[in-house]
Amino acid sequence: MKPILFTQIEGDSGGYWMLLGWLAVFAAAALGATWYMEHNGHWVTGMSNQVVWGTPHVFAVFLIVAASGALNVASISSVFGRVMYKPLARLSTLLSLALLAGGLILLFTIPVNVVMAQELVPSQTGTVSALMMGFAWGLAGLVFVPAAGWAGDVFSLHVVLFSLLVFPLIGLLPTRLLPD
Repeated sequence: MKPILFTQIEGDSGGYWMLLGWLAVFAAAALGATWYMEHNGHWVTGMSNQVVWGTPHVFAVFLIVAASGALNVASISSVFGRVMYKPLARLSTLLSLALLAGGLILLFTIPVNVVMAQELVPSQTGTVSALMMGFAWGLAGLVFVPAAGWAGDVFSLHVVLFSLLVFPLIGLLPTRLLPD
């Protein structure tokens, strides 16, 4: 096997600057959307007391589990001696840190969700808090994660990730039944 040679990207090609420009536009749009939602409230996304805010929790769990999986690529080369994965170790570590940070940022919304549930049913605050946390995490851990893993093995990761986008849309239907 050839020796692994890490090289630095020069960054002087047109394609590099175009990619960097698109990433800057995307980051600016994300920051602008965050600022707009922060100053105007979550209602601008269509959320209200009628819409369950559990979707960020599912994405947070996904991002944290994906961070664990991305870090496995780095360990394949060092722990199991697979030299062909060594060039990917640095990138997988960086990707793992980014996914973990994204998942933890999404988890910051948990207190908001519990308070929202408590406001919907003020006479049963303990029960709705337990249901919000237990049902969301339990269902995700017992059903969706293994099912998504199996589907990823049978089909492909792209198909599974795109099909997971259907669940928030399905979740919008019962939210219309919540009281104002």
